[in-house]
Amino acid sequence: MKKKILVLLLVIAMILPLAACGSTVTPTRGEWNDNVYTSEYLGLRVTLPNGWHAATEAEIAEIMGLSADVMSGVLELDDDFWDNLDDDASIHDMMATDALTGSSVQIMFARSGRLSASAVMNEVRNEMTAMGVEVTTLSGTTNIGGYDWYAFDAAMEFFGMTITMRYYINVESGFARTIVLAPLGDETMEDLLAMFSEL
Repeated sequence: MKKKILVLLLVIAMILPLAACGSTVTPTRGEWNDNVYTSEYLGLRVTLPNGWHAATEAEIAEIMGLSADVMSGVLELDDDFWDNLDDDASIHDMMATDALTGSSVQIMFARSGRLSASAVMNEVRNEMTAMGVEVTTLSGTTNIGGYDWYAFDAAMEFFGMTITMRYYINVESGFARTIVLAPLGDETMEDLLAMFSEL
């Protein structure tokens, strides 16, 4: 199951990156305190239930194909930080997985240039569709952390099992901010979204 989740995370990391461009406000990474992730930048908190594991900086760096020192101790993802990465890089700010079911939540950032949230969403959806992923757009927006997020579901086949992930996308000051929910087992999208609260 963990291998499936790693494959899933790598697919996400490959399709989110967008064209690089400067911005006025750079993302700041959230922080963990026990099982609670807090992001002032996103205006939200994620409280993990018992049995969930928050990925360490080293685990996140490994999944992104970076050396551990790139992410270690970095709180502000300023222009200098982004300039040291590939132009199409995306950064996983947080990832957490339910050790029993394999369900996961993650938050990522990528430069979006001048693209709007709907344009970013269309670009990611088109790339996924080209890969044979079934994509369903949700109507309207969802408010998370005081921001409106566009959303779509992506259904993918992994080792004979269909996994549906929900992508929430928001753009702020030239950065695409993405929340990905991937429920497995008896957990639902609503169960995973219930872990999020506004600051």
